[in-house]
Amino acid sequence: GAGLWLWMARGCLAGKSWARVTSTVLFGLDTLSVVIGVAAAPGGGLTRIYGVVVWVIGLIAVILLWQRASSDYFRGAPRH
Repeated sequence: GAGLWLWMARGCLAGKSWARVTSTVLFGLDTLSVVIGVAAAPGGGLTRIYGVVVWVIGLIAVILLWQRASSDYFRGAPRH
């Protein structure tokens, strides 16, 4: 999973629009995973807390990917 996110980060750094869209889709899948995981096993747990922390980091990343400055970056990035 971490390797896939690193690949998406490199694609976003290169200005690839597909990487931004793919990152958003992966975040959506992760959201489903977190919701199902929390609902399926009520209670605490370090693993569950870790999953929520990682989800929050992903949320911040996706929000930043879709801000105006980011959109300008993706539009202006050279295409290879």
